[in-house]
Amino acid sequence: MLVVRYLLSLLLTSLGLLCGVAIAYYTKQEIIDGKKYLKFTSNIIFMLLCVMLVAFDLIPLSKYIVLLAILGFYFISKELLWVALGALFFVASFDIIVFRVVSFMLFFLGILEGALADFKIGSVLRKMLYFLLTAVFGYIIWASLG
Repeated sequence: MLVVRYLLSLLLTSLGLLCGVAIAYYTKQEIIDGKKYLKFTSNIIFMLLCVMLVAFDLIPLSKYIVLLAILGFYFISKELLWVALGALFFVASFDIIVFRVVSFMLFFLGILEGALADFKIGSVLRKMLYFLLTAVFGYIIWASLG
């Protein structure tokens, strides 16, 4: 995959978190009322990502490692979960169709998580940074090996 396409997809996908914060800022009362629905939808998207990771044959061993990391970080820390999601973004880049679907789902998950962040911009920026650094370093390491 071209480097420019990968980096632009990465940037647009990570902007979902900031879009979620902006939506939450302008719809404060609706976010309070619909918080349980946002959490439910976020969990559904998260589970779909996990199922899709197992269903598609990307790189046999890496998909199980990424799946374990995603599930582990989901229960430990929502911020560290974005490290594993950055790894998922990188692994998905080996198949263009899976990459497009994963990018869209991560963008949508970012909107939901950003809306649920209760205007904690530091937390959202840390999630973005974890996601971006993991995906970029994964790509750099892969490019240097190949």
